[in-house]
Amino acid sequence: MWEKYNQARDSRVGSRVMQVERKVPGGKLVQMTSDSKGSIHLTGDFFLHPEDELNSLEEFLTLLPSDNNINIVELIREYIEMRNICMIGLRPEDLAELLFKVRI
Repeated sequence: MWEKYNQARDSRVGSRVMQVERKVPGGKLVQMTSDSKGSIHLTGDFFLHPEDELNSLEEFLTLLPSDNNINIVELIREYIEMRNICMIGLRPEDLAELLFKVRI
């Protein structure tokens, strides 16, 4: 589904730290980092409103299970709607793809 947009690059940043990046539709670059404690951090060319929801979104992504039988995209979409988050330059599908890659 998103393979045509999948121009991701993976890199090991340090011990148990993983960073992945991806060009999302529209050419924006988004990076996701998982630190040594497994916490997720997002950076890149996207907008999130309200801005102070970024930390809660990162915490939510950190807590998501890595079980392939769960529809992660739908969980992310529901969370974004529940918190009234508006994302520009980033989709739930992009977050799910990055999350999958950062946990490999």
